[in-house]
Amino acid sequence: PVTLELGGKSPTYVDKSAKVDTAVARIVLAKTLNAGQICIAPDYILVHSDVASEFKSKLVAELKKQYGETSQERKDCKDWPNIINARHVGRIYNLVDETTGKVIMGGEADQHTHFVDPTVIDEPSMNDSVMREEIFGPVLPIMTVNGVEDAIERVNNICDHPLALYIYAEDQATIDAFLNGTTSGGVCVNSCIEHISNNNLPFGGVGESGMGAYHGKAGFDEFTHRRSVLVKDTFFSKGALLPGPPYSDSLYDLAYKLQIGGFLTDSQRKLFKLAGVGAAALIGFRLIKSRL
Repeated sequence: PVTLELGGKSPTYVDKSAKVDTAVARIVLAKTLNAGQICIAPDYILVHSDVASEFKSKLVAELKKQYGETSQERKDCKDWPNIINARHVGRIYNLVDETTGKVIMGGEADQHTHFVDPTVIDEPSMNDSVMREEIFGPVLPIMTVNGVEDAIERVNNICDHPLALYIYAEDQATIDAFLNGTTSGGVCVNSCIEHISNNNLPFGGVGESGMGAYHGKAGFDEFTHRRSVLVKDTFFSKGALLPGPPYSDSLYDLAYKLQIGGFLTDSQRKLFKLAGVGAAALIGFRLIKSRL
């Protein structure tokens, strides 16, 4: 058995019904853990136009509150993680440098010290590299959308089988629409990355983001072969399942009915169902009558 976790661009949608302060706090935590070098880190944000301005300003304010007002303060912050190597620093910086969006926070990098500033990009183009490649670093593009349908369309255009998907909303219809309109390895509603910590939830990708799942019993099932065993009676049935050749047309008809078509027509099935319902009703009536 093989289980593959392949990652992908994990989207986050912030709806107009979301509690913005809660969404900001939880997204910042998930995106800054290990400087975004986590396979299920939020890769980009889609935010409803009704709350976009509030969300962006509060997100930037929270990042500065936690790690420092200036790039130098964040570079000196003992709580800000390094990037794994200089090559990856260069790759992340190139994503920022090539964007057509507006960098509203950060944008600095230092390959010598393996530092990449927590960076927020406002309204990048869908054609930008930062919107086509998995970022795997502390860069967060934000795009404004008109509603849940617009967000779903963009998610499916950017990466239609992400490893994780995050929804911030209080409106159940919005949540249901997003769940029904997208495909992903896992989902968190009003949270990010927490599903990986629950051993009762299978964790894994789908399509281009992976195959198989593990955690708890799901991991046991994934690497356990369910062997089928059939024991055939030899007392009542002495011969083979089917008679040998020459084969008649009636044998083909029998095999078709056994495996595919069944022995009853649709109208006959309906009659049997009606008869069963009638018989059950009659038995129920007599039982009730006998107790009165």
